Amino acid sequence: MFRHLQYKAVAAGIGLCFTGLRLMAQIPPDYPPAPASSGNINSIEYFFDSKPNFGSGIALTGFTPAANINSFNGTVNLTGLPTGFHRIYFRSKDVAGKWSHTNYAFFDNFNLPLYPTSPATPGNITQLEYFIDSKPEFGSGTPISISPSVDIAGLAVNINITGLVQGTHRLYVRSKDINGKWCITNFSVFDNSSAAPYPLAPSAAPPIGNMEYYIDTDPGFGNGTPISVPGNTGDINNYAVNLGLSGSLAVGTHHLYVRSKQNPWSMSNVVSFSASSIRTSRSDWSNPHVTTLWVQCRACRVCWRSSCTA
Repeated sequence: MFRHLQYKAVAAGIGLCFTGLRLMAQIPPDYPPAPASSGNINSIEYFFDSKPNFGSGIALTGFTPAANINSFNGTVNLTGLPTGFHRIYFRSKDVAGKWSHTNYAFFDNFNLPLYPTSPATPGNITQLEYFIDSKPEFGSGTPISISPSVDIAGLAVNINITGLVQGTHRLYVRSKDINGKWCITNFSVFDNSSAAPYPLAPSAAPPIGNMEYYIDTDPGFGNGTPISVPGNTGDINNYAVNLGLSGSLAVGTHHLYVRSKQNPWSMSNVVSFSASSIRTSRSDWSNPHVTTLWVQCRACRVCWRSSCTA
């Protein structure tokens, strides 16, 4: 509340009226009395998704009435509530019959499956069988001999593939325990293509029966100049032979061919040599053309000696 005060002042011989000072004063209002102490909460209820009338929710029990309830763990009944997302609402009422604001939260009503009980201890494996490609009835595969055991490891088995068409196939293996229960069928892919066998070692080579040589032009198999063949077992080494070439060659480069017959003929080996005219002393004129050939270590070495008259 504010009040306005007005003053007058009179001077000698002059009348003067003025507002001397405006004073404003604030008077505080009267505060209401403190509210009464809250009464104890004596009722709590909850509901899902849709809002019922006050007092028509599902009563929550197990709490002790008090003005303030903290850390209370209650049990909510979800029987008949569909699986999925929902809203749950809570509200409370005190002893004076006054209801609180409604609080809510989201939750997912998902049912976790129960864990099964531990399986019984497995019994011994008493039967083992295999089959290829097509699946027969249980117990109708090809049996595998085993010693009964709970776990069979490192077992080597011979699989009969007699009459199996060459190509890619599947091998299946399964087992049965003492309780008559069959395991999951395991399989592996394999290729039944037969590997070509190694050929047999060739028979020992027969002795060399014929040897011949020719120079420059091939006269045909068996038509060369024969070379005397020593006794042998199919391999001739370090054999020296003299070849008479007197008067038959022109000066220049020639090719000497040597081949042998061991049923059939061998390939022809060749070596080049040169024929040249060399003037020597008179003592050589009596033998004007002498040629010597050594065949050694599968190569030919030619020594040509020639004398000419003046």
